[in-house]
Amino acid sequence: MSHRIDRPSLRAASLSRYASAIVEASDDAFIVISADLKQVRYVSPGYETIFGQSPEELYGNPRAWLEAVHPDDRDSVERELMQVRAQGAGSPPHPGYRIVRPDGELRWVSSELRTVSAMPGEPPLLIGTVRDITGEKSDADSLRRSLEEKQVLLKEIHHRVKNNLQVISSLLYLQSRAVEDPALLMRLQEVRSRVRTLSLIHETLYISDDLSQIDFASYLNKLIGELSMAHREALRTVELNADAEPGSLDIDSVLPCGLIVTELVTNALKYAFPGGRRGRIDVIFRTDGAQRELRVCDDGVGLPPDLDASHPDPNASQLGLRLVEALVGQLDGELRVERSAGTGFCVRFVQAGG
Repeated sequence: MSHRIDRPSLRAASLSRYASAIVEASDDAFIVISADLKQVRYVSPGYETIFGQSPEELYGNPRAWLEAVHPDDRDSVERELMQVRAQGAGSPPHPGYRIVRPDGELRWVSSELRTVSAMPGEPPLLIGTVRDITGEKSDADSLRRSLEEKQVLLKEIHHRVKNNLQVISSLLYLQSRAVEDPALLMRLQEVRSRVRTLSLIHETLYISDDLSQIDFASYLNKLIGELSMAHREALRTVELNADAEPGSLDIDSVLPCGLIVTELVTNALKYAFPGGRRGRIDVIFRTDGAQRELRVCDDGVGLPPDLDASHPDPNASQLGLRLVEALVGQLDGELRVERSAGTGFCVRFVQAGG
């Protein structure tokens, strides 16, 4: 007589044995307790490894695991427990809390709670999984401290670079006081403006909480203030304004953008308003997702018709425009020159990461 084997039942039985073996061998603690916290149904061996308590203690006192939670962390764990019991659902893994073992040792654990239906007529069960994350927490804390130390060092580097650039700026100023040639004096002033632009970037990074990004709107307003002080004589008849939308730039983008503004504002003050002509210069910064747009516009006399400002002659004395062209290339951007109602330079580029 042949006997038919119920293969689904056999598979279920085998799976149950495998699952039981895995739970018993796991370093994690598995706890099955009634949702009213009055009766413990199962405690895995991992509970003693983590909590330093025998499973028998938990069977005798179902709240023993909760009493082991550090007093400063107990409220958050109890709130999570009450929420799971009230909603009859599960909770995302708790990010971590401390427990105090009987020997006084502190350990960090994470837990996940879930309610399941029990037998008909019985209250639902609460299943808790607890994992020891002390080692992971220690590694994370060490990494955080290391990053904080590096942050302090980077800030100190930016501070020192800023100070060195300010020294160079002061030396250029002292040198300029002994220069009588107006053309040479203008060149020294232009170099000093470029140095101050770089110094301001490092000063901004030194006081910033984020060393990878700079609030460009805030930086631009400071830069316009610096340029206004450096060119206060020319700005007696010219109004210099900044209009910037909120937006951040990484350090590799701030450097060329700051220098582009410096060069274009300086060029406008030199050539756009001859003979004391009155006018205005607007520096505009706009963001659209990852797209960035930087504009420097003036209502001056305009560029000479034969001057290709987008691609200046490398052999001509157009250093400022050649610098702008090179800086736009660093941004991997596009430069457009507008000649209506004065002159407008528009630089568009994509900011990595949006």
